[in-house]
Amino acid sequence: MKYNKIEALLKLKNMCMSDFARFKNVSRQQLSNKKKNDTFRADELIEVAILTKTKLAFVDENNQPLIVFDENDIKKD
Repeated sequence: MKYNKIEALLKLKNMCMSDFARFKNVSRQQLSNKKKNDTFRADELIEVAILTKTKLAFVDENNQPLIVFDENDIKKD
């Protein structure tokens, strides 16, 4: 389910999973394994947002963003 939405967003931005694999510096097979096991993590969803120049957020019923995630949320200290 998550994979399909990630793939759809990438397609909307004229990208594909291979672009995401290159961005993450992982093999396409590693992403295929994540699809098979449904193991995408929140930090990877943030990476998709960074790659596609979009935002990952929790939005209320009035479409107001309550919390927005960005690259600062995945930085290693």
